Amino acid sequence: MLYEENPRLRNKAYWAWLHSLPGLTPKFGRALLTQYGDPAQIFAYAAQPDARFDAFSGRLRESLRREAHPAAVRAAVDRLMRHHIQILPRDDRDFPPLLHQLHDPPLCLYVTGNPAALQADLAVAIVGTRSYTPYGKSTAFDMARDLAAAGARIVSGLAFGIDCAAHEGALASERRGATIAVLPCGLDAIYPPSHAGLARHIVENGGALVSELSPGTTVHPRYFPTRNRLMAALGHGLLVVEAPLQSGVQHTVSAALDLGRDVFAVPHPANNPSGALCNELLRDGATIACSAADILSAFSRELPFATQAEIDVRRALVAETRPRTPQRMAKTPPATNASKDEKPAYELTDEEALIVAQIGRGERSADELIAGTGLPVPKLLRALTTLMTKGAIAETEAGNRYFVRA
Repeated sequence: MLYEENPRLRNKAYWAWLHSLPGLTPKFGRALLTQYGDPAQIFAYAAQPDARFDAFSGRLRESLRREAHPAAVRAAVDRLMRHHIQILPRDDRDFPPLLHQLHDPPLCLYVTGNPAALQADLAVAIVGTRSYTPYGKSTAFDMARDLAAAGARIVSGLAFGIDCAAHEGALASERRGATIAVLPCGLDAIYPPSHAGLARHIVENGGALVSELSPGTTVHPRYFPTRNRLMAALGHGLLVVEAPLQSGVQHTVSAALDLGRDVFAVPHPANNPSGALCNELLRDGATIACSAADILSAFSRELPFATQAEIDVRRALVAETRPRTPQRMAKTPPATNASKDEKPAYELTDEEALIVAQIGRGERSADELIAGTGLPVPKLLRALTTLMTKGAIAETEAGNRYFVRA
């Protein structure tokens, strides 16, 4: 076998064997390494007839005795090769340096795809709710795309909602290795299964799928906090795009704060519960993020391809969603002597007419108009501004909703 001839591969083989043992926990793994040395030394000791592991659980003791033979090592290696998975032990040169900052780093990391993607000069973890609004989805996509285009690596969890939008935005930047997905299960399966195509696209684009769980480990609620702390550790900063107060995102935020990472949050309207955690984080001192430029500037980076006008459009979009204090009043239509039967003194473009038709006789929020018209967010924002300038629509007294003027 090749791993028997190459010292580095041999080390990885014994790590794969050790990490696959039933009953091995991170705590037991660290204790074994402290007491007996590296995995090859643990294997050699376990193969002795009089080997004793009294300090460990019965399940692990039985695994060590039963699996301490060369065929078990080959089986562990074959399992990885069969699923195109690489293993990065904590003593390997490709093990991400950021993970050593954890107080309990993973014993090893499993990677499908490009391990070099884990060595980015700047990586930003992007997280949020699965039940996103159109505003949250478009913001995650745009920020991930712009950050990736500026050279940042996007880290997220491949979950429904904001995670998926972040990965897709990074891929839209067309930069190789733009994104990393961290999974709450072994890499021999994809979770959620419906995102297998997205996972394949990430790998084909030079990115990576990552887990600290050995192949064969199935999804369980206890593994989500493990996944979340890994996401926080793999990023130099954490961006929370959209999340309610009661959200698993809180685990990721706590992990990021424990590591001293910069935490950024996108502001949301006060009456939008899906963004309540973001607003709370901003009150507690998180950095406001209205565009990718806000995040890049915190790391002394720039957005080389974006014009200031493009950045201003995104800032204006966020401003439209913020709570007003005091509330903005609807604009008063200018006085006119025109009869009610006369046509308005303005022309509407096709996009403006579509927006007016969507509003109809009621009121619509920006999120509802994004969903109803299918227009890109910047284009919708500009059209709303133009329609208000023309006097075709106005904003309600509470703000955030629009109606057609009579």
